[in-house]
Amino acid sequence: MTRRLASLSLCIGLILPASALAGDVVKDALSAVPSQAMVVVCVPSLKQLDADYQQVVENLGLKMMIPPQWHSLLAGIKQTLPMLSGVDEEGSLAIVIMPATNVMELQMKQAILLPTKDPKGIIEAMMGQAGEGGLWTVTMMGQPAHAAITKTGLVLAAFPDVVKAVKDAEESLHQKLNPVELKALQGLDVLVWGNAEVLAGLVKPMWEGMVLPVMMAAQSTGGAFDKVGMETNKRQVEMLLEGASSLGFGIALDKNGVGLRGLVTVKPGSELAKQVKLRTTEGSLLQGLPGGDYMLVAGELIDPEASKEGIKQLDPFFALADGIEEVDQAKVSRLKDIVREFIPLMTGMRVAIAGLPPGPEGLLGLTVIIDTADAKKLLDLKGQGIDLAKQLASDAAKSETADEELQQVIDAIVYNSEAEEIAGVKVGHFKFDLSKIEAVDEDDLEDINKVIGKDGVLARIAPADDKTVVVAFGGGKERMAKLLEQAKKKDAPLDDDAGIKRIAAHIPKERASVGYLAVDRVIAFIQDVQRALDEEVLPIQMPAINAPVAMSMTGGNGWMQGDVFLPTELLVAGKDAVMTMMGPMMAPPAAVPCQTDCR
Repeated sequence: MTRRLASLSLCIGLILPASALAGDVVKDALSAVPSQAMVVVCVPSLKQLDADYQQVVENLGLKMMIPPQWHSLLAGIKQTLPMLSGVDEEGSLAIVIMPATNVMELQMKQAILLPTKDPKGIIEAMMGQAGEGGLWTVTMMGQPAHAAITKTGLVLAAFPDVVKAVKDAEESLHQKLNPVELKALQGLDVLVWGNAEVLAGLVKPMWEGMVLPVMMAAQSTGGAFDKVGMETNKRQVEMLLEGASSLGFGIALDKNGVGLRGLVTVKPGSELAKQVKLRTTEGSLLQGLPGGDYMLVAGELIDPEASKEGIKQLDPFFALADGIEEVDQAKVSRLKDIVREFIPLMTGMRVAIAGLPPGPEGLLGLTVIIDTADAKKLLDLKGQGIDLAKQLASDAAKSETADEELQQVIDAIVYNSEAEEIAGVKVGHFKFDLSKIEAVDEDDLEDINKVIGKDGVLARIAPADDKTVVVAFGGGKERMAKLLEQAKKKDAPLDDDAGIKRIAAHIPKERASVGYLAVDRVIAFIQDVQRALDEEVLPIQMPAINAPVAMSMTGGNGWMQGDVFLPTELLVAGKDAVMTMMGPMMAPPAAVPCQTDCR
């Protein structure tokens, strides 16, 4: 029976999202859900859902590809499940999982909150028979189940105790959630909420008894670095299991595109809470970056206190040097001090990746702008850190267990803090000399330089002022000069980009970080690289749409929220590109000329 209930839940729960809904609709939906719920999947308005489903089908030109009865989502569901013909399209639907003691009980704890103005009509359609305490025994998909009438419709579950627990709950989930959670869930059309503390009790035994042993076995044959990496991942998972309070996910869809949202709230005083500290602003996070046709741009504010907590995750990697006799432990200690001092100096960072016009300076341009409390100190520590890291790596290369190619890598790394002067500023070079790597031959170097330019793997680093550092890769000296000038202006030409300006309206205004990915330009860049290398070009035809994917992060004391927005223009262009690629495969086979008597 539980499998049948799960199938029904899947049919009416796994549905496309609707357009953004008012907060009171979400409130009404969550007011019908018991506060004890461990997980809830909710569609606040079935009617709006159906309207927007039809809009999606229309926008993407999918009508010819799906059966006519599914041109309307609700019509398709009701035709598939006639028992649901009495569902109230104005209401909300929820699938609830009540607390379970183990994973095997999850299906037994499922309940469906079905909106209807005629609950007895649906009960009769399910051959219902009245029982005790307001419960009904019904037949659902050929199996016995139980139901109860509520203010908004019906509760359906495989077991009567689950129906009673949902029906008789004294507190609703809406009453339980804090203001941060309620605000994050508003405007979502399909939302999922989970009690992370209860879920952790189910996941932890599986993690400790099944997943973790497999991970450890897989890493047992690796080196010390692999083992430390595994231990670090283990601590991160355990920190999440022990520190998360609730999890939220959701989807919102309208004519402009699809929005995705994730929310994590954390327990006060937990290790996770110490790292979930975000500085937010409604101002620009792209200031100083150059305008133009970007592939990816991003910016973030950095909380120095959270950085200090994050640095602790590096301690196990430093500990790797303890067992190597050739390594000077005093140098290790000094490098740790440099890292602990260097990282908290950064208060913000912006990144831009763009394609460059074909030429000797390469096809790829990378820009990084770092906000810092002290640019000179940051660069001094960077130089000291690179020098010490090279010394320690060189010492480690002398040990019997060292990788034979390690010394080649060490020799290839070159840092010169005053390699040249550009626009009156001393510019440092961080270079990885590929000619020092035996595995890279002359043909490889030639191809690589066609993409990254004649300078090779070279990053230019310089202060734009006493609190700003610019890092540039690709484009040569001329591009670095322009970037230094742009960084000094402190303006944000990308904020006026037509695509960014339009898409930015669909993510939260207050942000700790933001990013925009131009998929059409990424594809065009890949094709440019393939042409430069005389390789076969990807057979993807995507027009220039100037409609980037938008990503943002916001948060506060004890919570963090991430949003992604996929614009309709991109979804349509992507669908059209796929259909164009599939066209030859879907065409009927050519007629075979008649070879014999064809009368």
